[in-house]
Amino acid sequence: MMVRLLWSVLLLCLTAHGDNVIWKRPGENVTFECCFTKCPSSIDGFPGMYLYHYSPVKEEVLFYHFHSDKESIQPRTRYLNRLMTKGSLRNHTITIQYLNTNDSGIYKCVYKDIDAEVVCNDYTLFISVTSFQATVLAHPPLRNMPLSPNEEHPPLLLITVATSAISIFLTTVVILLIIKMKHCNGKTTSGAPPEDVYEIMTKNRPQPVAAPE
Repeated sequence: MMVRLLWSVLLLCLTAHGDNVIWKRPGENVTFECCFTKCPSSIDGFPGMYLYHYSPVKEEVLFYHFHSDKESIQPRTRYLNRLMTKGSLRNHTITIQYLNTNDSGIYKCVYKDIDAEVVCNDYTLFISVTSFQATVLAHPPLRNMPLSPNEEHPPLLLITVATSAISIFLTTVVILLIIKMKHCNGKTTSGAPPEDVYEIMTKNRPQPVAAPE
């Protein structure tokens, strides 16, 4: 956090002495011109050009190499699918799309030979964020969140009430089933005779008297 603050102060100081100051908003595009006419010395025969980004660490944006009538432009990983280039090695433009706050900083076009380099163009880029944008960036909304309580998903209160009602209904059904089972078991027990009828009749039958001898 402290490094970011110091770097912001440094950028503000540089804006007081630089003409190539650019202000952009997140999501916009910025175009830098890398041209030999802005070089302090000749770059004739230089085969390559780098675009560097300082924020505050030095970061390579792309490498433009020209050799034997063949050119090669190699954007770095963080800038893949975000760069557009136009023109020749000695005079071309580089456009960075979909800017974000991490793109703020100083940009330099540096032409290089085997044992020499020349800084030809430099720019100071600020990505300004409004208070509302800062809040959204710090607390992004959940993906697929409904636009209103009546869209896509019912509100939380309705879900809570429905869940409670289902729980109460299931509990009542279980209790009624238990009471019914106990009632049926009670009827079966009380309706059964205490002893077998045949045994009762056998007990009450008079015993035969033995014949006299």
